[in-house]
Amino acid sequence: MLLEIKSLTKKFGGLVAVDGVDLEVEAGTIMGVVGPNGAGKTTLFNLMSGQLKPTSGKIKFDGVGIDGLKPFRIARLGIGRTFQNTSLFDRLPLTVNMAIARRMRTHSGFFDSLVPIREREEEADVARRALEMLEFVGLAGNAESIAGSLPQIAKKRLAIGMALVGEPKLILLDEPTGGVGGDDISGLIELICQIRERGVAVCVIEHKMRMVMGLSDRIVVLNFGRKIACGTPEEVSEDPGVIEAYLGSGYSA
Repeated sequence: MLLEIKSLTKKFGGLVAVDGVDLEVEAGTIMGVVGPNGAGKTTLFNLMSGQLKPTSGKIKFDGVGIDGLKPFRIARLGIGRTFQNTSLFDRLPLTVNMAIARRMRTHSGFFDSLVPIREREEEADVARRALEMLEFVGLAGNAESIAGSLPQIAKKRLAIGMALVGEPKLILLDEPTGGVGGDDISGLIELICQIRERGVAVCVIEHKMRMVMGLSDRIVVLNFGRKIACGTPEEVSEDPGVIEAYLGSGYSA
């Protein structure tokens, strides 16, 4: 199992944002994370990626305990992350954005600068990987564009590429289709499926329920910080508790 979460809890004073959640994610699969606003979805991602420390519980990734580790250490272990509000270096070209994201995979230091062969090799690797990832996310034609000038769909694709260029084993996508519509959503769904085809596991928070039902191998449903269901899309869509809490009595799969 790639990711194992046991009894994970996060409290903010008297508020329990995540309440005793158990969760498992297998390598190379897509896990949808759904629930009403305030259900604890983003808090769960923040715990998994190190932005928050758990009050209690355990998170194990690829056999290593990561609960309480700094975000950069978790990233280097193989968890990539996007955010609901796209986080880019707005004044820099796409190639530079991607190169900065790739840099966390390099290892040259002070002594390499004295005999800089390794440093030059890593610079070449960073440039090559940046261009390859821009090609993968469909932005090769905009490589020298300034990130802040991009339309929203391109910013979403760039953010996903920046999370991928570090070669994660698991990527956390927080509302990847937020603010886009129509054919742009279809293109993002195709991109997420291509990520899975590369062997990368995906956890995705989404409010577009029919989309996440068609995309995910498994779905976990949160409500008031607690896991109320987890299973295949078919199992979740037929769960009475999920229908009452989130889907609504008029929902049909």
